[in-house]
Amino acid sequence: MALGALIGAYQEDDSGGLRALLPLAGRTLIEYQARCVAAAGAAPIVVVVERVPQALQDAFERLRLDGIGVFPVSDVHEAVSRFEAGTMILMLGDGIAPRHVDLRPYVLYGDRVTIVPGGLTRVALRKGSLVVNSSQGGGSKDTWVLED
Repeated sequence: MALGALIGAYQEDDSGGLRALLPLAGRTLIEYQARCVAAAGAAPIVVVVERVPQALQDAFERLRLDGIGVFPVSDVHEAVSRFEAGTMILMLGDGIAPRHVDLRPYVLYGDRVTIVPGGLTRVALRKGSLVVNSSQGGGSKDTWVLED
């Protein structure tokens, strides 16, 4: 079954700029997100955005030059028309929500010790909180290491 990606890129930061243009890992957030979903096999990558300032257009062009097709659209109806029937859609919101986490790795112990590539990441769900245990309002996410 096909996988497509729908990315929301309309939220603004405190200065009125698009969150999608925030720097992350040497690129913009939207470029990072698009590269991640493209690496997961998603196509098409549709970005819902009300306006396309030059900096966002430049980010889209850098992605296209790297062979990653990104389609900006202005509303959800237009976005839906970009996907074929039966396509699973991966939806991403824009912005970064930093939270306190801790990683509990999975270690198998027997004749030898093996560390599994991943684990359980416990997450503080409330902004500014350090509480990660679920009994006190924290949450959890599976974490997998895809390559060394």
